[in-house]
Amino acid sequence: AEADRQEALSNLTRIQREAEVVDPASAVSALQQRISALEMRLDEKRIELASLQSNARPNQARVSAVQGELDRIRNQIDDLRGQLSQGDNGGPSQAEVVAKLREAEENYAFAIERVTAAQAAMDQARIEANRQVRFLSVSVTPVAPDEATYPRAFENTLLSFLIFSGI
Repeated sequence: AEADRQEALSNLTRIQREAEVVDPASAVSALQQRISALEMRLDEKRIELASLQSNARPNQARVSAVQGELDRIRNQIDDLRGQLSQGDNGGPSQAEVVAKLREAEENYAFAIERVTAAQAAMDQARIEANRQVRFLSVSVTPVAPDEATYPRAFENTLLSFLIFSGI
């Protein structure tokens, strides 16, 4: 059980090293916060573009600059969402990393529970063995008698003679 626990721990650390993230949940949360911030900027730029276009004669240079900024923000949001769902540069997505790490953490927790159960069973077996030792060990050493009390050869011979003689 201890070897399984050690193997589960090494598997967990290997996956964390491969993912280059200790806590993928916080990495996912950070990506989602960045996406939210970019979406807020996107909304602000849309409002700015709408206000520029509401003029009778909008400044085309300013309108095209805001539209270019809108496109860059949309691309950035798409890239971040892609990291969440597909990963970047052909690597695993954040969702896959989170799933792998969650599985490794569950395996490690299960291995810890097995080690704890094995230790409890071993302690219980020791207690039972100590209890059984009392019955197997000699608490007082026996003392040999000075002369034998059994068999009583003379009495047994006399008794057999009386029985065979019919008395």
